[in-house]
Amino acid sequence: MSAHERAADAAHFLAGWGLRPDLIVMDLASDGEQLAELQRLLEDFPDTRLLVLASPLRALPEWLRQRASRILSRPFAVSDVVRVVGELAPLIDR
Repeated sequence: MSAHERAADAAHFLAGWGLRPDLIVMDLASDGEQLAELQRLLEDFPDTRLLVLASPLRALPEWLRQRASRILSRPFAVSDVVRVVGELAPLIDR
């Protein structure tokens, strides 16, 4: 797991380590200006699942609604996020 404040930071980190994420969780509550950066990040990882955490007061672009594996709109509990992450990126025995 890796957490980044901006989508561009996440893209730089992933490229630097040569990683391909199983799941991207994007919280759009405070900064809708990151949508262009998020779109570029998602273009690099077209098969990666996407969980969007959104405010019901912010309209999401149609491309993001179609691309998202799941959208959670506030209010939600941390347990809701944990449950959805588990569904979208289940751990496997190795």
